[in-house]
Amino acid sequence: MPYEISYPNGQVLQSSAQDPAGMEAIFQVLTIGMLGIDSIPPVNPASYSIVRCAYQQKGQPSWSINTTTTIISAYRDTSDAYGKTRDGGTIQNNPDGVSILQAGSYTRVWRIHWDVYGSFAQQSCEALLAGFSQMEWVFDYMVNGCNGMAQQPIYVIADFPPPVRAPEEFQRQWWEKSTLDLRFNELVIETVSVPTGISVEITVTTDTGISEDFTVTAPGS
Repeated sequence: MPYEISYPNGQVLQSSAQDPAGMEAIFQVLTIGMLGIDSIPPVNPASYSIVRCAYQQKGQPSWSINTTTTIISAYRDTSDAYGKTRDGGTIQNNPDGVSILQAGSYTRVWRIHWDVYGSFAQQSCEALLAGFSQMEWVFDYMVNGCNGMAQQPIYVIADFPPPVRAPEEFQRQWWEKSTLDLRFNELVIETVSVPTGISVEITVTTDTGISEDFTVTAPGS
């Protein structure tokens, strides 16, 4: 999730970077809406049992073999060269007008994976694929801040591999299962607030030993 770190020298680092749990939460809400299970944000707590995040602290309670259940996993794709370039610069920090901001930005590439179980598994994966490739409201949701869940835009990479049907054997039964794997770009903004001096005392001494003090103050202080 986005974070902030304060350092002993007065500098403050702020980052919009999501962690895997944050990305899973974003796509959990989005998937619930895309499959027509609930609104965005969901109003029925049961919606979160139908679409789940992987590696929950309390584990994964079981569901019946015919219940359509979706598990979402988020992984960083560190092999993509697009995520290895960074831009940066220095700007004035408003509203204080005194400190400066060292601002940097880069793109992180994510792989979002869906495991869908149940009789409608393949259909659900096809619906998700159609949503990311065609639905404008899905694009708007990701780009315009993800309803407050993400501070910076997330873009789907327009390389759409088809869903894969992969039945899974569990307790001597074959469970219907399909998977979908898509990649996304996350824009990350990082800023470091650097304190600067508001005023400075200057002492001027002549060759005859006469001294005079001056105070130089930053404009607007």
